[in-house]
Amino acid sequence: MKKHVLFLIAAASLLLSCATVKQPIDTQYWEFHKIEKIIPEELYSSDEDVKAKSAAVFGGLTDESKRQVMTYLAYTLSDEKDPVVRAKIFAALTEFNAGAYVVAPLIESARANSSAVIFREVKAFTSRFKPSELELAPLVKFLKDPDWNVKLTAAKIIGLMSQKARTALPEMFDAMRSVNDNSDRYAEIYNAASMINPRIAILQVIVDMHSKDKNISRNSINTLFELYMFLNKDSNTGREILPALVRLMYSEDETLSKTSHEMIASIGDEDSVKAVKSYIAFSKIALKSMANMAGQKLQDKFKQQEDDIVDEIAVYYKMIGREDALNGVKK
Repeated sequence: MKKHVLFLIAAASLLLSCATVKQPIDTQYWEFHKIEKIIPEELYSSDEDVKAKSAAVFGGLTDESKRQVMTYLAYTLSDEKDPVVRAKIFAALTEFNAGAYVVAPLIESARANSSAVIFREVKAFTSRFKPSELELAPLVKFLKDPDWNVKLTAAKIIGLMSQKARTALPEMFDAMRSVNDNSDRYAEIYNAASMINPRIAILQVIVDMHSKDKNISRNSINTLFELYMFLNKDSNTGREILPALVRLMYSEDETLSKTSHEMIASIGDEDSVKAVKSYIAFSKIALKSMANMAGQKLQDKFKQQEDDIVDEIAVYYKMIGREDALNGVKK
């Protein structure tokens, strides 16, 4: 449905006083207003004359009025089913230089439209913005949305912001842990978070292995295993993974221990084979015996390693001014 949008356009006129040449020229300004009428949909009309006239009116609007028109167009996607019309709307948003302020309205429209295709279109459109242009605050709220497409779209856009979005990492990790028993979704949000800070992201996944929530624990273990298979083992991120899986192999939780043991054994590289052999040689019975000095020493070492990881995340949170999120590191 086409709607007329009315805007006030300000213009200035100059009045010079009648004065002698030797006297200062007295200038006086005043403003007057006129009403301009624009139909936003005409900005992508197939009729070139109609489009040109609408573009001319748009060009005379104030910046705030232009923002309102572009935001209105973004919201029209909420009930637009025709892919051709949607393409025209995105083209108009691009042609008339819509700013990053339309990203949040676009996500809301995609949610209302309930179309996975529109979410892909929104993500493609967002790629035109530089990370510095994107606005973080309106996007963070979408990380709590129960709709997976909304959550993922927001996470990926926030990830594109890199370091500018570092204060949103606690919410990114909460979103990562809210996907229930779905390792793929957990990994997708991890990937977005890693674009902000790869080391803190991997450390959070390691902490999640010991979550009381079995879904979170399972998702994190699967993600670490996949990462170990594809990351550079000597990278700042990669070298944290195998020791974390090894620590889990010695866990008193039989299920977690067995899962980690099987994963490490399946890797087959020199380090993983060595870790499995050491585990077998040491014996879980000896490890569980509190009277066994070697077992207690190993457990203390593992606990210190885990505490060091939590401490590193805490230091980072303090650095970015998110002390309020410290209690959410472990869940």
